[in-house]
Amino acid sequence: MRHLALGDIHGCFTALDTLARFVPFQSDDLLITLGDYVDRGQNVPAVLDWLIDRENRGSLIALRGNHEIMMLNAREDDEDLESWRRCGGSDTLAAYSPFDEVKDPGRLVDIPQAHWEFLERTRSWHETDTHFFVHANVFPDEPLDE
Repeated sequence: MRHLALGDIHGCFTALDTLARFVPFQSDDLLITLGDYVDRGQNVPAVLDWLIDRENRGSLIALRGNHEIMMLNAREDDEDLESWRRCGGSDTLAAYSPFDEVKDPGRLVDIPQAHWEFLERTRSWHETDTHFFVHANVFPDEPLDE
């Protein structure tokens, strides 16, 4: 079994699909994605659908990046929503909009519940016998779970 790490997809489904065909990922590979699945790219929904499918097959460990944290926090209040929009959230919301982004820039309610649930299941870190994986900022004197 190979452990493959992949970071910062940022809604770029074409690049993800190209990588998956180029490598190619095997059925027994464990793919460890390092977060930042959302924002900036134009096809966040397809990226999350692809990751959910991989997770359902038991071959994905999904870590949470700062963009997922901002997106999840955007549900809490208008200030967090506006902060997320400025950091790429507007692109993510537009990708979910059922209308032209000029008429409707997208809303949180347009995001499917399955995508929210996937983001909520993401982890802060993952450890194997020989490696550990995080999105960013490891403090060497602190245990990983802190």
